[in-house]
Amino acid sequence: MTSNPARFASLLALSLCLWTPAAHGKGKEVTPLYTLDRQKMPHIDAVEYPTRDTLNHIFPVPERNSIGTNSIDNAIGIIDLSGSKARYREVRRNFKKYVSGGSMVFLPPVSPDTIGYSQTRAFLLFNLKTGAFRNPSIGRIFEITIEDVAVLDANRNLFLFNLNDRLGFDKVVTELKVLDLTSDEPKVIASFDIENEPRWAVLGKTTFFFTREGERLKLHALDDRLRPVDHPLLSVYNGGFFTGEADLPCVHPTMPVAIFAAETPPPGSEIVVWAASWRDKDPGPKLHKLFAGASGGFRFSPDGKWVLFRDRTPEPMRYLAMPVDPNLPHFFGPPILLRTQEQVPENWNGHCAWISDPVSVVCTADRSELIETTREWKEIHKLLKWELSAANVRR
Repeated sequence: MTSNPARFASLLALSLCLWTPAAHGKGKEVTPLYTLDRQKMPHIDAVEYPTRDTLNHIFPVPERNSIGTNSIDNAIGIIDLSGSKARYREVRRNFKKYVSGGSMVFLPPVSPDTIGYSQTRAFLLFNLKTGAFRNPSIGRIFEITIEDVAVLDANRNLFLFNLNDRLGFDKVVTELKVLDLTSDEPKVIASFDIENEPRWAVLGKTTFFFTREGERLKLHALDDRLRPVDHPLLSVYNGGFFTGEADLPCVHPTMPVAIFAAETPPPGSEIVVWAASWRDKDPGPKLHKLFAGASGGFRFSPDGKWVLFRDRTPEPMRYLAMPVDPNLPHFFGPPILLRTQEQVPENWNGHCAWISDPVSVVCTADRSELIETTREWKEIHKLLKWELSAANVRR
C-alpha cells in the first residue's frame, strides 16, 4: 500500500502562525496550529500479532515488513509481519556466548545487510545475509562502558560513542568519542567532553549538545570530527526566547526543519512543541508553534515523511504521528493517534522499531489477563504494528 502523507497533510492543514525570533517579544502570545484532542483527532488502529513468548528486545532490520530480535534461543532472528501472523526465521544462534545481554543500544540498519548494537563494553556488527559478525571491544578495561552510540558515517565505519569510564563517580562529564571500526581494533578519530549537561543528539554528521549557563541552556553543534560548527538552529535556541528547559532538536534528515519541545516562561508555564525552519528564501530561521502538550521523544521515519512522538496529553502515554509536507510553511500536518487498547512501551530502545517498507511502527505489548473460568492468570504477548499511510487514517 503506497502512502501519500504530503498530500494528506496539505488537505488537513489548519491555520498557520509563524514568527521570527527577532521580530517577536518574549511575552507575545502565539496561537498553536493544532490541539491534542484524542477524541477528535484522526487515528490509525494497530494490527496485532500474538507471540508465544515475551520478546525482550526488538530492533529495525533492512528487510521488507520485518523486524529483528535477539530474544529467542540466543540467536538473531527475523520476524516477518507481512501476513496475518508473525513468522519467525532464525539467522544464526550461539555465535557468541551472549547474543543478548548487558546494556544494549540498538541502531538503525548500518547498511543494506548489516545491523549493529552495543552490549555494555562491546559493539556487535552482524550481517543478516551471511551471518558473519564483528564484535570489537570498545571498553578494554572493566570500568569503561558504552552509555550510547550513533552512526556518523556508515560508509567509513565511523560511530560516535558516549563512554563512561566509571572511575570518577563525582564527575559530571559526558565523554564523546568518534571511533573507526573498520578493523576489530577501534581507532579513536576524535574526542570531546560535555560538562554538566549530558544531553546530545546526532543528525547525519552533525552532533548537537547543550551547555548550561546559569538557568539557561545554550545549544552547540559539532562536525563529524567533533569540531564546533555553525548551524541555523543555534540562533533559534540561543536568541533569548527559551528561558526554561528545552529538548534537543530532532532535525529532519533532508529538509530544513527541526521539531522540539520547550517550556514557556512563567507565569503559566507549559510545554509547547515547536517547529523551527530555515528555508533559503527566508531571511532567518522561523518558529512555528505546533501545539501545547506533554510530548517528546521525537523521531523521523526512515523515509523522512513522518515524525513520531510520545504524548501524555492526557494519560495513558500514546504514540502520535504527523505527516511531513515540505509544501506547508510549517512542514508538519495534523497529529494522528496510533490507537490501541494495550499499554505501549515508553522506552523506544529495544521495545519499538521502525519498518522501512512499508513505513510502519512496531512495539511490543505484554500483560497478564485473568481467565474467569479457571481464575488463573494468563500471560499475553503481542506485537503492535501501525502502517503509516494516508489510506489507513480514520476519523
